[in-house]
Amino acid sequence: MHTPGPWSTFTDTEDCTVVHIGAPLLPYVATAFGDDPHSITPQQMANAVLLSAAPDLLAALQALLPHVPVPRVPMGDDPSNPFPLPDYIAQARAALNKALGEQTMRDIITASIIGLLLATLALAYFDVLYTRG
Repeated sequence: MHTPGPWSTFTDTEDCTVVHIGAPLLPYVATAFGDDPHSITPQQMANAVLLSAAPDLLAALQALLPHVPVPRVPMGDDPSNPFPLPDYIAQARAALNKALGEQTMRDIITASIIGLLLATLALAYFDVLYTRG
């Protein structure tokens, strides 16, 4: 579980300019350092602000997604999947899964196949190693 929000940015200029991201009274979640010890670039500040919005964006997506209507009319030429999810719903679900650290079935299958291939290569390597030696 992530650090509860809301998060905000805190600029610290004691020794160098850094932006801390986190919730008040809790340890920082992240820190953005500037290239120059006495300044931070607009892009680094924008990254810090985006990070600080993460819990709010997650909560909004979790609240919104169940209420987004899914079209129930054929939307594609693929007969095996006549009701594909619109891109915006698929992207929202993928973003939510990523934020929650959940894998999709496709990710799990891909990781399993890669694991099997690596195990097969390792066995073949040891077979060659021990039959020649």
